[in-house]
Formats: sequence, structure tokens, C-alpha cells
Amino acid sequence: MNSYTRLIASVAVCFVATLVSCASGPDTKTVADSPTAEGSAIGMPAEPVFVEVTEWKLLSEVSSYPDGVVSGSLEREYGSDGLMLAERLYDGKKNLISERITMIDGPDRHIVELRSATGEVQGKNVRELKDGLVVKDTAYDVKGVEQTVETTSWNAEGRRVLWTVTTPAGSSIATSYTYEDGLLVQADVSDSGGNLLKRFVKKYDDSGRIVSDDELDDRGNLVRRVAYERKDGVLLREVTRNSTGSIASILEYEYDSDGNPATVVYRTRTNRIIEKRSQRWQPFTKTVQVN
Repeated sequence: MNSYTRLIASVAVCFVATLVSCASGPDTKTVADSPTAEGSAIGMPAEPVFVEVTEWKLLSEVSSYPDGVVSGSLEREYGSDGLMLAERLYDGKKNLISERITMIDGPDRHIVELRSATGEVQGKNVRELKDGLVVKDTAYDVKGVEQTVETTSWNAEGRRVLWTVTTPAGSSIATSYTYEDGLLVQADVSDSGGNLLKRFVKKYDDSGRIVSDDELDDRGNLVRRVAYERKDGVLLREVTRNSTGSIASILEYEYDSDGNPATVVYRTRTNRIIEKRSQRWQPFTKTVQVN
């Protein structure tokens, strides 16, 4: 597989992960409480209205085989503002495998180092921010050689509308995002010449809950479909089918008292359990103006 093919595959996998996370226990879950201030009388300038917003972020995850033997785990640390400062991966015996450490290098610049178990730097990402959002992310290898540059454009609502990944050779993949009523409904993945490579289409019910997530090829043929099964509005299963309609995999969810996924079960197409993941979450609350 050449570097350009790997780039296409990488972008596709990243986008699929993004789509799935929007419906199945994302790394960040946001809950808005009631407004803390009222608007002013009719004909007068409105008083600022604020809401308390709680974001639940993944704190730790333990993966295990069907027999209960732990295969690995992940732990994260956050700052008081919810910024992830460290992520550590462990094997089944809790030996450190690698870690990502975020260092704040000014108000609009973060450096994320990938370190080995012995602390050696294996690579890094330099992230440039604007209004708290990452607009450029440059990845370097262990020798400091540039690998990829990611640039992201955001709309006024803080939603990503364009994400481009470029290699030093100049090849690139761009993903454009389309929203309706604040919901992501379509994303098109194109090459540097503007040729469509993949299309992702999401459909929702009347309550804004995702119903299906389709991956289409450059000719519009179905490659993969994920169906989201709920009971009383709660997501219980994700069933992935291939282009012929055959089941490829199944994910099942159990939740904690706060409504966050506590257990995720991975099944094969024959319904055999291959992995379980136990998750813990941490809340962060902030006040935002909504008018």
C-alpha cells in the first residue's frame, strides 16, 4: 500500500470513527441545563442568556476478552477546562505501552508528544488554535520530519465544515461536511483534484436521533450501512452490514446512571463476543451565552 492509499484509508477510518462516536458514546457528551438569565422586556435589548453546559469526557477504558481476561486499558487526564493533557495506553498486565502528553505553548498553540514506555519521544503534533478550535495540526516523526498537515475550517456555530489532510509530497484528501438543522447529514471525501472518493450519509428520526449511517463509493454504491437500534430512545445496538446486506459486526451498549456508556460489547457477524470495554466518564461544567 503506497502513502497516498494509506492517506485515503486513514481519512476514511477517522471519519467513520467520527460518525460512530456521534451516536454511540462519544469521547465528549454535552448536556445543556436551563437558562440562568431571562431576556428583557419586549422592545428592549435582550439581556444575555446563559446556560450551564456539562460535557462528559472519557476518563478510562478497560478492554477484555470474552473470558474476562484484560487485554489492555486506556487512561486520560484533563485540565480544569476539560482539555486532555495526557493519554496512556497499557497492556493487559498494566504495563505502560505509550502515552500522549499535551503541552500548552501559548494561548493558541499546543504541542502533543507521543512517548514510548520509557519516555522517549516517538513523534509529535503541533496544533494551532483559533477561538479554542484547532485550525492546523502538523504531525512530525521521531526525527522531526513533517508527515502530514491537517487544516480545519469551522462555521459560526463551531461545527467543522472542511477538513484537509496533506502530505509533504503534496497529495491531499479533503472532507467537506453538510449540516441540516444543526445535524451532520453528509460528508464528501475528495482527492486533491476534487474527485469524489467516498460519501457518508446520515439519517435521523424526528427527535434528531441518528437512524442510519451509510458509506457510499465514488459512484454512489452502498459500501456499508450502520443501523442504530433503540428502546425508549436509548441506543442499545449498532448493526453494521456490508453492501449485500449481510451483518459484518454488532456493538451493544449498557449505560451508567448518568446516561454514559459503561459497557460496550463487540460481536462478530455470527453474534460471537470478541471484546468487552468498560468505560468511566468525567464531567466538566461551563457557562455559555446562547443569545
